[in-house]
Amino acid sequence: MKITEAQIRKAMECKTADELLALAKAEGVDLTREQAEEYIRLMGARTLTDEELVNVAGGKQLIDKDQLRDIGEMVANGCSMNCGPFMPAC
Repeated sequence: MKITEAQIRKAMECKTADELLALAKAEGVDLTREQAEEYIRLMGARTLTDEELVNVAGGKQLIDKDQLRDIGEMVANGCSMNCGPFMPAC
């Protein structure tokens, strides 16, 4: 199943693995608890640099929608590499 940009944006709003699992179930996306926990861990582990904070405050987009989709698909497909949420998909 192809994950949509809208689904990824909803997933990014989830604060816990349980919220993400509930969303995945509602959206018809197969997701294991381990995958949900890894996604939450990766999304919560990222700290912005001072330069990134300035860019965000100025409206600069740090990640394009294709990279965002790749990250969502990577997590949904079980990637376990610790490459961080803003790195290209494994």
